[in-house]
Amino acid sequence: MDKKKAFSVLMLALLVLPVLSFAVPVRASTGHPVLAAVDLVDDKIVFANSNVSIIAGNTSVTKVDNGNQYEGRNFAIIFAVNDSNLVTFSGAQFDLYISKDGYSSISSDDKLYASGFSVSDLSLAPKEVNKTNALLKGGLGTFTIGTFELTNDVTGNNDTVKALVGPIPFDITADYKYIKIFDGSSTLVAVSAQIVEILPSFSLTPSKGAPCTTVTLTGVALPSGVVYNLTYDETEYGAVNLTALIAQVTSDENGKVTYSWQIPDLKNNNQSPPYYINISINIIENSSGNPVGSVTFTEYQSYFTSITVDGNEQDTDFANNSLSVNVYTFSEVQLNGSYFCVSCGEVTITVDGTTLATAPLNSAGNFTATFEIPESLSGGDHIVKVYDCSKTLTFNITVLPTLVVDPKAGPVNTTVTVKAYGFDPSKIYYIYWEGTCMGETDRMIWIANATVGEDGKFNVTVTFNVPHAVGGSHEVEAWTDVDWAAVAEDYGYNYTCLYDDALWDYGTEYAETPFYVTPTLYFTPDEFAADEGGIFYLKGTGLNPDVLYVLNIDNQAFVTPSNQLGNPVHTITCDECGDLTVELVKAGFRPGLHSGALYGDNGQSDGYCGNYTIAAYATFTVTTEGDLVVGDLMNYMNSSFSSLNAKLVAIEGDIATVQTTLGTMQTSINNLDAKVVALQGNMATVQTILGQINGTVIAINGNVATIKTDVGTIKADVSAVKADTTTMKGFLPVDMTPVWIAVVLALIAAIASIYSIVVIRSKIAA
Repeated sequence: MDKKKAFSVLMLALLVLPVLSFAVPVRASTGHPVLAAVDLVDDKIVFANSNVSIIAGNTSVTKVDNGNQYEGRNFAIIFAVNDSNLVTFSGAQFDLYISKDGYSSISSDDKLYASGFSVSDLSLAPKEVNKTNALLKGGLGTFTIGTFELTNDVTGNNDTVKALVGPIPFDITADYKYIKIFDGSSTLVAVSAQIVEILPSFSLTPSKGAPCTTVTLTGVALPSGVVYNLTYDETEYGAVNLTALIAQVTSDENGKVTYSWQIPDLKNNNQSPPYYINISINIIENSSGNPVGSVTFTEYQSYFTSITVDGNEQDTDFANNSLSVNVYTFSEVQLNGSYFCVSCGEVTITVDGTTLATAPLNSAGNFTATFEIPESLSGGDHIVKVYDCSKTLTFNITVLPTLVVDPKAGPVNTTVTVKAYGFDPSKIYYIYWEGTCMGETDRMIWIANATVGEDGKFNVTVTFNVPHAVGGSHEVEAWTDVDWAAVAEDYGYNYTCLYDDALWDYGTEYAETPFYVTPTLYFTPDEFAADEGGIFYLKGTGLNPDVLYVLNIDNQAFVTPSNQLGNPVHTITCDECGDLTVELVKAGFRPGLHSGALYGDNGQSDGYCGNYTIAAYATFTVTTEGDLVVGDLMNYMNSSFSSLNAKLVAIEGDIATVQTTLGTMQTSINNLDAKVVALQGNMATVQTILGQINGTVIAINGNVATIKTDVGTIKADVSAVKADTTTMKGFLPVDMTPVWIAVVLALIAAIASIYSIVVIRSKIAA
């Protein structure tokens, strides 16, 4: 190359060099954050020179520079000390990686374990942030980021540091040592000057729960190929003895062990709940016998969380050996239990060898069982057993004397059957109904005297009719040991009707059960003619005097006389005995079925929007006889048939066949309104609603002539007086209009198409 060419190349190189050097500047986080151990309670810090030892997944350090005097302090990454920045950022956020190497770039096997930290937070007051990542213990880690004022343990100086305090990954191997700070560029990252020594770590998942829970032990950062013994720290738990050795496990090539098994049921269930026992599991190196770690499972012992009898939760001690509740025959019992042996899948509940119920266990060992106290269970004390395939828990029930009514609700005069269960056969019982009117709720109405057999049941069938009483709940009571002589002397009452103070003073209430009186309505009379007139009544019993009722007649509000302000009132009330009487006039009702209904306010406020139900209702019927509806209808039909081109085509007996443009129909001959309008010799002209027909008179009986025509024989009135309208009893409206009649005609037309005839005779001329 000559000198001229060499000079040209040199000049070109000088021109290109600035372009290569400055066209695309590369920036990222750089520098060396320092690892440290901090005490955020006493505000102290020690900076590591070479390493920090920490159990995998933990925040607390074990050693700093191989010395354990700082054990228990929290692991910290320091980004600045006083005015010196140890890391320079170009991004606004940064992530944490852990690496096997100390190069200032992200290597392929580096592991991200926390991300999305804000650079600006390092300059603010400390705050906690939660991060999720599968490498963290339990998948979650809590970090504290900000500026801290801390005392240096070595120099004694007060240092202002920008730091991030938090855990290291759990699912990691011991050859990961360096912390890398990444803020956007994988080729330029800040790397810790010191290393992290990751110590073996163990976790148990879950760490608490019910007996028989399946748990998984995980160990990480272990040397590979080492055998470990998993053992229980204690083997005696009351009556339960455990085998010390759970299993032997060997760490894999990554220094990791995993083992799952079922935690035993310690069956210690007689303590006040919720009671738990901590079960410690040790991890011991098999060859040396040295412990390398331990985990703890908190086992909650089984207990009954609640018990409800007939909807009433029992206020009792649910420590199992002291639980006792009162029940009745046919009582519905709901039992809830917690922390039973989950692997059993279900619990079985028995009493005296009879299974009452089975209930499934959920994953937490909880169950809900509902069962009924059977009729076969005698009165007195019994033990209920709850078995979960691992153990049996018990509680006590006392079956009290039980009085049962059937039905449990109904209107006044309902026939009710009373039954007894678990009664003492040595006593005589007096059955009473309590409460009549509102002011006499303690009045007692005698129902029957009764004795019981050895089975604790009445010897005879006891029935009664519900007395005339106010609506709502009333007690049916069985009394015994009554001193009737004392009652007569002090109160002078007849035993069939007295007040409860006499019974309370000189007797014993043995059992009781509620009966609910429901409202009922009825009309009297419940049927009358449309033109009858007079008064009829709507009456009710079993109503509640505290309820304002709205009365609807035919679904229209019934307005009562004005109140004191002169405004119409739309509500009514019954009297103190639950009775109601409303007078109504037998007029203004169309023939047919009509209704009366009561709606109760049920304590609803003004403007209530919701469900409105009928408290009681009744119906009545309006009939009609001798009404002119049919006559009017026939006249309308007469005028309408012409537009249908109706023709009489046949007469057979009392049936006339009529052909129309809509089809052919059959009808009674009486409906043709036949009248003789002209006679010439033996020839007669007959007028019908379909027109005129001619024929020969073959007989006359009174005012009725029998006439033979081309379409058949017809009988017609010869008195020229319109036939009486057919007497009718039914539901046609009194004020029938042409619209109603048109509907009827439409129905007739529809029927006509059904009753068509095949052979149509020739049209009969008028």
